[in-house]
Amino acid sequence: MMYTSYFKSPVGLWAVIGDETSVYYIKPVDRVRTNQHSPATQAMCQQLAAWFAGTRRQLDVPVVLTGTAFQQDVYRALGKVPYGSTVSYKQLAAMAGHPQGYRAVGQALSKNPLLIAVPCHRVIEQDGSLGGFALGTAAKKRILAVEHPLTDSMKKKLKGWL
Repeated sequence: MMYTSYFKSPVGLWAVIGDETSVYYIKPVDRVRTNQHSPATQAMCQQLAAWFAGTRRQLDVPVVLTGTAFQQDVYRALGKVPYGSTVSYKQLAAMAGHPQGYRAVGQALSKNPLLIAVPCHRVIEQDGSLGGFALGTAAKKRILAVEHPLTDSMKKKLKGWL
């Protein structure tokens, strides 16, 4: 059975969907529907609240990666990008074992079912610009700001986006 818990973040309302032990989806929604909590979905909501508050750096509720083999390679590689760091689409493609697939990496990230847990917000363009994000660039800026102390070098790297 699948369960859904809801979490209100600084960038909107999110549904956390999973079974008793794992989370399958963290996605934006426009309204709360039926809340049916599981231990996994409740724990993820609590951890997300702490993450957005800046008091937690890792989410350790088990997640289930879905998608094609390529997408899963990208998601696994992205999980290795440390908190507070960013990589380019090209760097991520190489990390995922597909060095020529950097454009396909963007497509994979656009289908990311586990926002924040699979931290696609940490992927930026080679030139330091933000690139795309499922919730838009304003949300990406706010999410990146949670992880990045706004040092001069980071402001320069993100070319005025923050």
